[in-house]
This record gives sequence, structure tokens and C-alpha cells, in this order.
Amino acid sequence: MDARLQNLIGVTILVCTIAGTVAFVRTQVARRDGRAASMAVRHVSNATALQRDVPHEGASVGAVALVAFMDYQCAGCRAMQVVIDSLLQRNATSVAVFYRHYPLTTLHESAYDAARAAVCAAEGGHFGAFHRLAFKEQDLIATKAWTTLAVRAGVSDTTRFRTCLATTRPDTVVQRDAAAGDALGLVGTPSFIVGDSLYTGYRSTNDLQDLISNAGRRSRSAP
Repeated sequence: MDARLQNLIGVTILVCTIAGTVAFVRTQVARRDGRAASMAVRHVSNATALQRDVPHEGASVGAVALVAFMDYQCAGCRAMQVVIDSLLQRNATSVAVFYRHYPLTTLHESAYDAARAAVCAAEGGHFGAFHRLAFKEQDLIATKAWTTLAVRAGVSDTTRFRTCLATTRPDTVVQRDAAAGDALGLVGTPSFIVGDSLYTGYRSTNDLQDLISNAGRRSRSAP
């Protein structure tokens, strides 16, 4: 990755994160750590609970868990998904990735609806394909062409998909995930938990690999 691209990624992550803080202030949500640009680690006591009933990729037994909170209109999240995909390729049998939605609704006006569409794609077993396509085709999100994206992601039962979008089922899932993020005091996206430690902001593939490796060592040495 050349220096210009690294700088661009850094800027986009910072914009998403700082803008997320502005959104939190505007909505008067009690998220008191306003230093969004910091990448400080915080312990998460309920990390295992956050892995339940959400889309999952990678290993399932004896794995180091990564829980990712994402916004489909966040450029930083798009870059972070590339890193996660690389991580999964490197650690197919030792890392489990769990996805939760955290749309920054006062910044990204279509992010919430995109998360709803992802939930409906997941109902048909196509979360992974839709999730990646939504990041790849971020320009389409603003048009809210959900059925078009779903078909391109492999969803064949478009009637079921549209019916899901017309219900409150996806709202229940997205709002549950957002509430979980609020409870953690998230200050922006991307945010992710590795093991039981919370991070905010972009990490390179090598940096994320180090976090995974360290979490694995801690887990193996725990009594």
C-alpha cells in the first residue's frame, strides 16, 4: 500500500470517527469519551454475549473472536472490511468474526436502511455477499436500490427479501446492535472487539494480526 493510500485511509477513518462523536453529542447519547481519534483499548466484560445471534464467519470452535461494529456508508469501515477479509484468509481455522450494525444516522442518511437490507439478505443466507457488495458499491447505497444489491449478492427469492424489508424484523436487529454499541460507549466506526478488548479506528492487516495473536496467547495462558 503506497503512502498516499495510507494517508487517505487515515483521513477517512478519522472523519468517520470524529463525525460519529458529533452525532452522539447531537443526539445527547451518554457516550462520555469524546476522544474519538484515540485508539485506546478498553476491557469489555460481556464480549462473549455480543457474539450471539449475529452473522458469523470463520472458525467456530476454539477461535479468537472479533466482533465488528460497522456502518455501510463509512469509508473507514469499507477499508477495515478489506483487512478483516485478509485476516480471515490468514486464519481460517483460528479466528471467528461476528458482525453488528452501528449506523451513524445523523451523518450517513442511508446507513440505517442499508443495515436493514443486510439483515433481510441474512435471512436468506446471503449476509456475507451482501455485506461486502454494499461496501464495494457504496455509491449505490444512497440510491437505496436494495433489491438490485440483493440480486447481485445472490438473493434469488426477491419476494421474501422485499417482504422482510416491509416488516419491523430488520429494525429489531439493527436497533439491538446499535443499543449494544451505545452500551459500550462507542465513539465512531469502525469499532471492534478482539477477545475482550475494544478498539476504535482502522488497523492494518499486520496490526490486527498482532491483536489476534496476542488475544490468543492470553486466552491460552488464562487459568
